[in-house]
Amino acid sequence: MIYSYIPYVKKGAEGFTLRHKDENNEMTELGTLSGIVYVYAPSATEQDTRIQWTAVTLDDDLRDRLRNSYMARTRKAFARMKIEEVGDVYDLLADAMKLIEFNMMLTSRLAGDLWGTHPINAETKAIFSARNGAFLDAVSAGAVTLRGDFDDMNVLMGKLMSRYSHINQIVRDNYVAELQRVGL
Repeated sequence: MIYSYIPYVKKGAEGFTLRHKDENNEMTELGTLSGIVYVYAPSATEQDTRIQWTAVTLDDDLRDRLRNSYMARTRKAFARMKIEEVGDVYDLLADAMKLIEFNMMLTSRLAGDLWGTHPINAETKAIFSARNGAFLDAVSAGAVTLRGDFDDMNVLMGKLMSRYSHINQIVRDNYVAELQRVGL
């Protein structure tokens, strides 16, 4: 459950600020937005009566704002550090390029065969069939973790398409258009 509250502040020489207590280390602070603290608690916890807790129902706007909070950015940075243990950015880029190449060749081979422009001979078909089979077998065996297994792919695809489109607009407006403007 997600809760929100405004920390209790007592001013003066003996002043203090009361925030949520988490004696069992079960709560996760999600962020502070406009002075309101948002926390996740797996179960109701008793808090100081000076703090007014409110159960929160997330709408899309609040969810997006919390996903950009300090906690979320910190988790993302931590995940990126862990990913660097798998390979540095150049290794990962090379891996991505290999995957793109494989997918381009597979798609092009299938399209060429389907449309009759470049029929696939039996030997090439066997090679691509074995590669495809190895991947699908690994997925079926649970040896490959797919993002769609734990994330909402409709949301993810929307985000990817939006980023892709935004990048293309930047390239169009700040690179290609400028080169064209000066005759390059």
